[in-house]
Amino acid sequence: MKKILTPVAILVSTFAVTAAHAEAKVDYFAGVDAGVNFGGKTTQKNFGYKLDQKAKAAPVYGIHGGITIDDHHRVTLGYNHSEQEFKKAIDSGKDTIPGKKSDVDTVKLQYDYVYGLTNNINLTGGAHLGYQWYGKAQETGKGADKQKVDEHMNGMIYGLQTGLEYNLDQWTFGTEIGYSWKDQKTTDTYNTNYKNSGEGTFLTSVSYHF
Repeated sequence: MKKILTPVAILVSTFAVTAAHAEAKVDYFAGVDAGVNFGGKTTQKNFGYKLDQKAKAAPVYGIHGGITIDDHHRVTLGYNHSEQEFKKAIDSGKDTIPGKKSDVDTVKLQYDYVYGLTNNINLTGGAHLGYQWYGKAQETGKGADKQKVDEHMNGMIYGLQTGLEYNLDQWTFGTEIGYSWKDQKTTDTYNTNYKNSGEGTFLTSVSYHF
């Protein structure tokens, strides 16, 4: 984890120092996001037993703000909310494992390099690092246990993203697709290991520049 956090801290510090110089052009912005998470998966393992449950695509929405330095270097801090729902599955013993769902809150720090294709259209690409908090999980489907359980799956995410955006006066309208790897795992009282795999995200956004 230190290997991930150290480069990000250096990156943010570098841009903060750069922005402090009078010759640097600094643009402040804030906005909203809406999109969908897809392709997630959770895995259970215990003494040769393994079960994968795939997540349904789920809407995601949030807010963001940040700075762009010298038109090309952008640092964004964002928050978004979604619901993660895993589909039911059949284990190796032919037993049906019910689906489950929980709320997910994400805080994410993101860097993008902004490349101007035309006066109004930009191509962006970069990396992100963040943290996710999960609400209590609840089984889904017929005969499901409605009791909510804390599965203790909170953890880091890190990944890459690229996007396309259109600038109109003080507004920017953008689309972005990214992938996040997850450092999220836990072990229950039966010594069963649980681990969340990565997922993709497609976002649309609107930002206002101050």
